Amino acid sequence: MYKIRFISLLLILSVFIIPANAQHEPVDLEMIYKIKQEGLNNSHIKELSFYMTDFLGPRLPNSTNGRNAQIWTRAKMEEFGLKNAKLEEWGEFGRGWDNKKTYIAMTAPYYSVLIGTPKAWTPGTDGLVSSQLILVNIENEKDFENYRGKLNDKIVILPARGKYETSFEAMASRYTDKELEELTKASQSAGRRNYTEADRERYRAMRQLRNQIGSFLKEEGVLAVLTNSGYFGVPRGSGASAKIDAPLIVPEIILTGEHHGRMLRLMEHDTEVEVEMDIQNIFLDDRLVDYNVVAEIPG
Repeated sequence: MYKIRFISLLLILSVFIIPANAQHEPVDLEMIYKIKQEGLNNSHIKELSFYMTDFLGPRLPNSTNGRNAQIWTRAKMEEFGLKNAKLEEWGEFGRGWDNKKTYIAMTAPYYSVLIGTPKAWTPGTDGLVSSQLILVNIENEKDFENYRGKLNDKIVILPARGKYETSFEAMASRYTDKELEELTKASQSAGRRNYTEADRERYRAMRQLRNQIGSFLKEEGVLAVLTNSGYFGVPRGSGASAKIDAPLIVPEIILTGEHHGRMLRLMEHDTEVEVEMDIQNIFLDDRLVDYNVVAEIPG
C-alpha cells in the first residue's frame, strides 16, 4: 500500500468533517489512525517547506527558477513512489523572465542603499544609470502636459497609492471552536465582494490610466520608474507583459514602503534626491510553453 509521506493538519481535520447524509456509513478507524500518525509523527513538512521556499526560491512562470522547481517536484514525486511523473504541457503562457542583478541606492542628499525588486517582465537599465529623482503625479489625462518634455534621462518616482495603517493586533490568530463551526456552515459566496458596474468601470479607468502612464514614460525617455511595494512588500508583475508581442516598457523598481516614503518626504521638504541603479533582467523568448507537474498514485 502506498504510504503517505506528508499531510497537513487541514487534511487530518477533514477526516472528521462528514456530510450529514454520510454519517451512518462505516468508518475505517484503523485507516484514520494511520493518517493521523503520518501527519502528527512522520510528517516531512519542515524539510519539504525548506526545499519549496529557501532552496527553490521565487518561481515566476517560465523563469529559470520556475522550471527548476517543476523538475525538482517531478523527481520528488518519483521518490515518494508515484508513477508516470511528468511535466505536462498545458499551453502557451508567454516568455520567461529572469533578474540577474539589482543594485539601487540614493546618492543625495546622502548615500543609502535602497531595498527594491524589479517588477517582473520589465527590462533592465543600460548599465549603471543615475539622475535627480522626479516625482510624477498623474491622476487624469490633463496631467500629462505637466511633464511632457521634462523627463528625458530622468529617474521617476510615482506617489504611493495606498495608506499605511498601524495595527497593534496580531497578524495571525487561531480560530476558536465556534469560528471553526461557523466556517463549516459558510456558503461558497461568503466573503466575496459584490462588485457593481460602477466599481468595474472605475477599475477599467484606473487600468487604462496606468497603461497610458507607462506608454508616456517610455515615449519621454525615462530611465526608470520607482513605485511602492505596499504594506507587505510583495513584488508583483503583469502577466500581460509576458506576451511575446508585448511592447517593452520602462524599467520599474518596486521599493519597500519605508524607502519609497523617505524619498517622497525629502522631496516634499524641497530636498533634491539623486538615485543610481544597475538593473540586469533578461527575457527568455524561446520559453513560451508552461507545464503542470502530474503523477499517478499506484492502485
